[in-house]
Amino acid sequence: KITKKLNFSAECEFNDAIPFGLEQQIDNFEMSLQTQSPEETPEDDLFFLWVGSNDYLSFIEDDESTPDVIETDFPETGRERRDAAIEVVDINIGGAIQDIIDAGGKDIVVFNLPDLDRTPLAQDLTSQDRRDLRKLTNLHNRRLSCLARKTERANPDVNIIEVDVNELFDDIRDDPNEFGFTNVTDNFTGIDVYTGINQPPSTGNPNEFLFWDSVHPTTTAQSLVTDLVMDELIDEGLIID
Repeated sequence: KITKKLNFSAECEFNDAIPFGLEQQIDNFEMSLQTQSPEETPEDDLFFLWVGSNDYLSFIEDDESTPDVIETDFPETGRERRDAAIEVVDINIGGAIQDIIDAGGKDIVVFNLPDLDRTPLAQDLTSQDRRDLRKLTNLHNRRLSCLARKTERANPDVNIIEVDVNELFDDIRDDPNEFGFTNVTDNFTGIDVYTGINQPPSTGNPNEFLFWDSVHPTTTAQSLVTDLVMDELIDEGLIID
């Protein structure tokens, strides 16, 4: 039995092409508080934040000058740009968490990112671009974990629950059969949600694929993430098994 109401938050944006990001969702949440009854308080809610992938994958786009070729904005001298992207995401997540705490929220679930360089979208990148994308992912995850610990130290009555999606996906890739997968690399639908370069769909059972499109997990994979979250919430005593 779930003992808390669930509120969800999604992507923040480093790229202006993402029309509705974390900041807008937090603003909407704060506005919704004005219409809640006195009995409904944020301290009785459970908040979820899973953000960052759109910000980093926005570096990847279709090369308009050459059909069906992907280009990236990872220049050799682009370290400052990459660090800037991570800084923006880090600040946005930290600000969102603080806004939730200021509104009275106590229990906040944060998800790290699986290796973005191992998505179908990244398969056509150069080895250097894939290394850059992995660096972004790893640095994001380290900073997110640091932010969670720092926030709890500064707010002893706040509980930040970290969900390690990256480890789960690594486990799936290490032993796909154990999790019911036969394909952990290909894009099942052939749809590329970032570059617009779509390919013919794969054949087979979509429930046995890790990826539905170029970056998003299938329903099967999402259900495994759900199981992981439920285990974490049970361990935290936030739901009754």
